[in-house]
Amino acid sequence: MGLKILQKSSEPKNTCFTGSFGREYCLAHHWLSGARQENKTRGLEFQVSTLGFKNVVLIWDQHNSATASKYWRVQYSTDGINFADYNVITSISSRWFTEAIDFSNVPGVDDNPNFKVRLISEFESTATGAGADAYVGVGADYGTGGTLRLDMVYLYAESISGGQNPVLDVIHSGNSIQISWPANAADYVLEASESLSSPNWLVVGEPVSTVGDRKSVTISNTGVTQFFHLKQ
Repeated sequence: MGLKILQKSSEPKNTCFTGSFGREYCLAHHWLSGARQENKTRGLEFQVSTLGFKNVVLIWDQHNSATASKYWRVQYSTDGINFADYNVITSISSRWFTEAIDFSNVPGVDDNPNFKVRLISEFESTATGAGADAYVGVGADYGTGGTLRLDMVYLYAESISGGQNPVLDVIHSGNSIQISWPANAADYVLEASESLSSPNWLVVGEPVSTVGDRKSVTISNTGVTQFFHLKQ
């Protein structure tokens, strides 16, 4: 079967999104590439459960300013605590580009409620095995005011059962979060929990509306981390 979207960010560029990643990211904000003496300490972290899914692929759009770090390291965690180095992303110019990382052959990623991914700035020497023991810029000298922007972050995967399991779509707009799923999933209910390590799944109390082929619930963004799933 084809890949399904487990999670994605909203459009357009320079907006905010919230979802099963566990926190809100404002894409118009600038993230420091890292202080000059700190290697692999600055960037972004995403958390999303892969329970019931396999062959995970992460895809995103990225933009680096000219003085941002040229090298970015993808790290992943299967226990939610300890991270392992994975691919290195090299920015060759200050422009938008698309990256894709395939986790399908990484042990422990499939069917895992504690899966996390990081994208962090890295020294040239550890990223390439040679060069400076420091950050280098994309198109100019590196500066701590350099910025990273991400957009259209998608996590794709295949259902382990092989069935057509409904998949949630999460869109953040203003102070509200809209969660939707296929309308033909009539026997599913939306549940939420504030934790995945010790989950307490409760049915979401907001009313469900149906427009076309989608059911949706709109909830207020209270700033509290929440995770959502559909239960049959």
